[in-house]
Amino acid sequence: LWEHLNTARLIRYLLLFALAWAIVQVLAYFETVLVIFIFAAILAFLLNYPVKFVSRFMPRWLAVVLVFLLSLLILGGLIATLGLAVVSQAQQLLEQAPQLLESAIVLLENIQSFLQSKNITVDISTFEAQLREQTLNTIGVGFATIQNLLVNLLDLVLIAVVGFFMLLDGRRLWNLIMRLFSPQFRHD
Repeated sequence: LWEHLNTARLIRYLLLFALAWAIVQVLAYFETVLVIFIFAAILAFLLNYPVKFVSRFMPRWLAVVLVFLLSLLILGGLIATLGLAVVSQAQQLLEQAPQLLESAIVLLENIQSFLQSKNITVDISTFEAQLREQTLNTIGVGFATIQNLLVNLLDLVLIAVVGFFMLLDGRRLWNLIMRLFSPQFRHD
C-alpha cells in the first residue's frame, strides 16, 4: 500500500476531497433554490401527462392553464377541507388545555394525599412544575410549527409558479439544457 502512495497521489486525493467538500458547501448554500426547482420539475412532469391529453382538443397554452387551475382547485379544496378540520381541532385543544392541566394537577394532588394517608411522603410539586413547563413547551412548538407552515407556503407558491412556467416552456428549457452536451450524447 505504501509503495503505491506517493506525494502526487496524496495531493490528488486531498484535492478530490476538497472539491467534494466545496461541492457540498455550494449545494448547501443553494439548497432552497435547488429544492424549489426540483419540486417544480416534478410538478411539471406529473402535470405534463394530463396537459398532453387535453392539448389534443385545444392549444397547449390553454391546456396548461386549464390543467394547472384545475389541479390548484383540487389541491386548494383538499387543503381547505383538511386545514379547517386541523385548525378546529387545534383551537379546541388550546381552549381545553388549561382545564386538562388543572385536572391533571388535581389528580396529582389526589395521588399525593392518598400516599400521605398511607404514610408515604412524596413531593409531587416538582412533577407538577415539570407538567406545567411541558405544557407550555408543547404550545410553543405548536406555534413554531404554524410559523414554519407559513414560511413553507411561500416555497409552495414559488414551486407552483416555476412549475407552471416549466409546463408552458418545457420544450424550450429542455432544448436549452441539451445544448450543454455534445450532439452525440444528447440522445443518450
